[in-house]
Amino acid sequence: MVDSSRRTASNKRWRKFVNGVFVLWMLSIWSSLPTQAQAPPRQVIRGTIVSITDGVLTVKSDGGSSVQVQLSPDAQIKKLPVGSTDFTNAASASASELDKGDRVLISAATADSGPATAKVLYVIKASDIGQKQTAEQADWQKRGIGGVVRSIDPAAKIVTISLASAAGIKNVAIKVTSDTALMRYATDSVKFADAKAASLEMIQVGDQLTARGNLSTDGTTMAAEELVTGSFRSFSAQIAKIDAAGSTLTVKDLATKATVAVTVTNNTEMHMLTPQVAASFAARAKSSAPNLRQNDSSDLMQVINNMPTVTLAQLKPGDALMIAATVSQTPNSMTAITLLSGVEPILRASPSDASMALTPWNLSSGNGN
Repeated sequence: MVDSSRRTASNKRWRKFVNGVFVLWMLSIWSSLPTQAQAPPRQVIRGTIVSITDGVLTVKSDGGSSVQVQLSPDAQIKKLPVGSTDFTNAASASASELDKGDRVLISAATADSGPATAKVLYVIKASDIGQKQTAEQADWQKRGIGGVVRSIDPAAKIVTISLASAAGIKNVAIKVTSDTALMRYATDSVKFADAKAASLEMIQVGDQLTARGNLSTDGTTMAAEELVTGSFRSFSAQIAKIDAAGSTLTVKDLATKATVAVTVTNNTEMHMLTPQVAASFAARAKSSAPNLRQNDSSDLMQVINNMPTVTLAQLKPGDALMIAATVSQTPNSMTAITLLSGVEPILRASPSDASMALTPWNLSSGNGN
C-alpha cells in the first residue's frame, strides 16, 4: 500500500513536467505536418512504451488505453533532452534506441485494422528522465522546505510560513518573483500530476506550502525558484472505527471533537514511530530554539521515511494518529496524505502544536517529489 516517498513523489513531479513538454511537441508536430489530399486520418499518441515486439510498439497512452504502433520506413525519430522545449535541440535517433519506459509523442496514420503507422515520433529516454529525477530529488532534499502559510503580502509578493525543524517552530518569509514556478494541488487529490499552474492570489492562509530555493544565512527568508501549495490540513485524531475493506478510518479530531472520515489511498504514506523517535519528537515539540538550518526539514523527513510502515490491519480503535490530509468538498471527509501512529508521546508533550510536526513531510517529500 505504501510506496517509497522519494520514488513516488519524484514520479509524480516528473510525469507532470513531461506532460507539459509533450503539449508543446503536439503543437509543433501538427504545424509541421504536410497537407495531403485524402490522407488517412491521423492520431496523436502520447504515453509510455510498455513493450516492443517485432518492431511494433505497445504504448500505454496517458489516457490509460493501450495502442500499438508500427514505424513507417521513412519515419522521423527525434530525441529531445529532458527539460528542453526547443525543438531545434531534438537530435535524430533510430528505432533501435527506443526502449521500454521511454516517453513518446507519436503522429500516426490510423489503420482500419492492425497497428497505427507512425510517421513522426519524439522520445524522451527513460534513462535521461531517471538521471534528471535523481538530480532534482537531491536538490529538493538540499534546498527544499515546507510549512503552513501564516500570512501573505501580495504587494511585496511575500508568503510567510511556519516551519517545523529539529530546532523547533520558526517563521520563514518566502519571496515570489516573476521567475518563480507556482503550482497548486487539486481539491481531493494527493497526486502531483493533478496539480496545475497557479498564481500568488490563489494561495490562502492555512495552506501548506513547499518551496525550493536559497535560504538566507539566518534562515528567515528564501528566494523561491519553485513553490507548490495546497489546501491540506494537519490534525491529531483518535481512531473510532476501521473499515479495512473500504480503506477508510473514522476518527475523532482531538482539537474540534468532530468525527471525520479519512480515506487511505495507495499514495498515502503510513508509518509507525518507534518509541525512541516518538520521545525525540516530543522533546522537539517542547523546543522553542530560534535557530533553523536549511536541511532540518529534510533530516526530519528522512527520519519519518525510515520508520516502519503500517497498514490499516495493524491499527486498532483507540490508537492516536497524526494525519495530513486533503480538504474535501464533503464536510468532515478527507483523503490522507501522511498518517503516523505511535504518536502518543508527542500529543502529551504538545497537544496544540503537534500537527505542525507533519508539515515538512506531506508536501516537501512530494516534490523532492
